Amino acid sequence: MRKSILLGAVSALLAGTATAQDGTDTCTAPTAIGEGTFAFDSTANTQSGFAEGACGTLNFFADQFWVYTATAAGDLTIDTEGSSSGYDTQLAVYSGVDCTAVCVGEDDDGGTGLLSSLTVTGVNIGDQFLIQVGGFNSGDAQAGTLNVAVVTPPMPPVNDDCSGAIDLVGTGAFPFDATIAADSAYAGDGGCALDSSIEDVFFTWTAPADGDFSFETLDHNVSYDTRMSIYLGQACDATDVCVGSDDDGGPGFGSLVSLTGVTAGSMYTIQIGVFSASTTPGPNTLNITQAPDGSSCELALPVTEGDNP
Repeated sequence: MRKSILLGAVSALLAGTATAQDGTDTCTAPTAIGEGTFAFDSTANTQSGFAEGACGTLNFFADQFWVYTATAAGDLTIDTEGSSSGYDTQLAVYSGVDCTAVCVGEDDDGGTGLLSSLTVTGVNIGDQFLIQVGGFNSGDAQAGTLNVAVVTPPMPPVNDDCSGAIDLVGTGAFPFDATIAADSAYAGDGGCALDSSIEDVFFTWTAPADGDFSFETLDHNVSYDTRMSIYLGQACDATDVCVGSDDDGGPGFGSLVSLTGVTAGSMYTIQIGVFSASTTPGPNTLNITQAPDGSSCELALPVTEGDNP
């Protein structure tokens, strides 16, 4: 699973000072550029009339062209931020290197104010794109700024799917981060009353002893409303049987599932998701505790005066 959400590190940071790099007036031999911030001046440019396929919905005045070759994999961002706020830019991106390039997308006012911005997802090293920038009106010809960068999306957590469930040992506090977890659609045998498959993460836990155990999400930040489901069985096993699920059984919006009569060596799948798609997941903690049973000094039950004859 992978979310399309754009979070992550910029693989090529934009330069603090723009490098002067005018594009060519036609698409036949565009100016080659890499990642960075490029100052240009369109006052001497003419209207090329180039528009391919779906990119033909905008008229580009005083336009110019660049060709970019990807040096990193990720999501390509192109915009005219930094241009004068009075410069009504238009932007189009094509797959290719000249006038035979194929439309990828176009934008008029997707940036700040009248400026333009586009993102091309899933770019690979070596991919080439023709970039066209022009004005919205015939009078929109002036100095501007073109920004090109590749953003590498962060990797999802390793336990984003039941097949990657993290093994937990014993009891204690187990931190995890579901910031960019995706929806797994996992539901075990379907017996859990709550849908915990939204932006969820998975754990497998083997009971260290006989007894009663509690499982609780400890981070009670109201922006992270968790849901938890627990199944008897190993992660991704089609026969996983629901043994408990909860939404707000813990303090605040935390989840709490208690299991009684657990047998040492039994294996469980723990699934933690969010209440709804509008909930933003993040760092959290799963706390696993064993209820005292009085069978050993470590698990001794408290005794008060009068309890014993």
